[in-house]
Amino acid sequence: MEIREKANLLMIYFAKDEEIMTSIQNVIREYMIIDARVFGHGYFKRMEYGILSKSDPIFFSKYLVEKLVTVTNIQGIIENRELSVMINSVDEQKEMHSGKLFTAVAENEMIITLDILKTD
Repeated sequence: MEIREKANLLMIYFAKDEEIMTSIQNVIREYMIIDARVFGHGYFKRMEYGILSKSDPIFFSKYLVEKLVTVTNIQGIIENRELSVMINSVDEQKEMHSGKLFTAVAENEMIITLDILKTD
């Protein structure tokens, strides 16, 4: 993982086989981020995401994808140090995968940008 700082932006470049969500959590701790916007794109070789099935109590139907996926859009928020990310992606069979991202492993090029709004 390589991090480049540009004004209030952190651009995170992930190497192959890096776990995305765990790495972002580590960046949140290291840079003492309280609030930020999250966006990005790239490729995963494995991901777990969920679709909201019940709202009271909150329950997600989870899906595990273990093949190459093109991530056209990642967007989310860090609010009070809590990370929440939504994903839009497609696999080679043109099947769409969209929902709340829980885990993901980078394949080739994966870039996440944090637009930092508040730090400690």
